[in-house]
Amino acid sequence: MKALNFPQLIEVSGGSSEKTHDITVSEVASLLDASSSSLSFLSNKRYASQIPKSKAAVILVHKSFDTSGIDRPFISCDDPSASFSKIVDFFAPPSVEYPPGIAETAFIAPDVQLGDNIHVAPGAVIMNGATIGNNCIIGANTYIGHETTIGDNTLLYPNVTIRERCSIGKRVIIHSSTVIGCDGFGFIPGKDGHKKIPQVGTVEIHDDVELGSNVSVDRARFGKTIIGEGTKIDNIVQIAHNCVIGKHCFIVATVVFAGSVKIGDFVTIAGQAAFNGHIEVGDGCTVMGKAGVTRDLKPGEVVMGMPAVSRKEFVSERMQVRKIAKLEQRLKDLESRFQD
Repeated sequence: MKALNFPQLIEVSGGSSEKTHDITVSEVASLLDASSSSLSFLSNKRYASQIPKSKAAVILVHKSFDTSGIDRPFISCDDPSASFSKIVDFFAPPSVEYPPGIAETAFIAPDVQLGDNIHVAPGAVIMNGATIGNNCIIGANTYIGHETTIGDNTLLYPNVTIRERCSIGKRVIIHSSTVIGCDGFGFIPGKDGHKKIPQVGTVEIHDDVELGSNVSVDRARFGKTIIGEGTKIDNIVQIAHNCVIGKHCFIVATVVFAGSVKIGDFVTIAGQAAFNGHIEVGDGCTVMGKAGVTRDLKPGEVVMGMPAVSRKEFVSERMQVRKIAKLEQRLKDLESRFQD
């Protein structure tokens, strides 16, 4: 069984402590789930009230956290969450191995170009004209369409679908049930029904992108739908045709982009936000949860609400609503006094 004593915890975490303790931990856990053999951490002060209830043997805290008067072992860190992750890595089970080879039940078209050290799991399908880079892992029942390109060291988990003529960069991770290159939602309404608009473009995903499960990235009507280098996308996100997502963005679960939205670099988008079509969002913006973005955003804006407005404007509007409620009550009180 793996275990770390107190000096080893300090070394691995990169933290410090004024005292040393004769403690050994053999697992990691949250504050409330921890046992006397657990290491836990506090990264958000709103959970500080859980410390007295926690059974954790050692707790990682930020170096600014005041531990005076609390009689228990702490390790102070610059970033408790990052330090905790280092210790999680120590206790984590061994990574799953994907030895090079092609399963007998996989289908690979005759003209597919395969790199070195590739793992192709049972039931995978790779269609004509596809190119697979070195050290790629193609999970069970994953489909790679005609003339699609997969870069080196890319990991496709089971049941991923990548349709024809798409381009996936290097070191990309795509989780199960995600679909790349599905048709964009394009129709012309008419008296006799809705006529489908051909979606003949492609999808281009750059290096070091990670896509969660059940993400849909529509192919462009023409041209490309693009996801920039290093962007991380959570589960259940819809990216419509001709969207361009910049570099190193964070996009949290259940975000929805209508067609032709352009997102700058280093943009953070919280859960359940939604974007009208043809919106442009500048670099470094933050879009809060459940925001509805109906206008272009300048670089660095922080917006919230529906329709999305600046945080300052949102708070001001909420205060005005509260004032109106109070004024309404005062009017009722005055009316009651005059009636008496």
